[in-house]
Amino acid sequence: MRLAVSALAAALMLAGPALAQESPMPEDLAWKLLELGRVVEMPKTAALYAPLQQREPYQGVRVERDVKYGLADRHLLDVFTPDTVSPPRPVLIYIHGGGLTAGDKRAPGSPFYDNVMLWAAKSGFVGVNATYRPAPAFPWPAAPKTWARSCNGSRRTSRSAAAIPNASS
Repeated sequence: MRLAVSALAAALMLAGPALAQESPMPEDLAWKLLELGRVVEMPKTAALYAPLQQREPYQGVRVERDVKYGLADRHLLDVFTPDTVSPPRPVLIYIHGGGLTAGDKRAPGSPFYDNVMLWAAKSGFVGVNATYRPAPAFPWPAAPKTWARSCNGSRRTSRSAAAIPNASS
């Protein structure tokens, strides 16, 4: 089973860039990105893409925010499903970056991370966005243990969200 999950994860990562672009990039955005050059400028890049992102309430997608999956305050999931009845779906779990010390599944007023979950819900998945307890207050291996808990939590939560049972194992 682990081999199948690993193969699926690899396929999704390789196909991601091709699937992520649902429409051509606006020409003015392409020029602005070229002006930035070959550097990582997260705030500037985010500001360029923000106007292109959907805003809540999202059409065609049901969002359940802050679903508890454990006892800690940060044991929370956001679950994205189609708002219509659909056949069971696999679960895509997204865990934000932050080097295990910072970050959250959602920044108020920001479309980022929701855009990943919207893609998942519209592309045949139940999208689950998880957060974790950060270091140094919760040192290694707290985050990976939390991720395992989020998988179990999403499995329980997604039963009501038309997910394929045990698809996230």
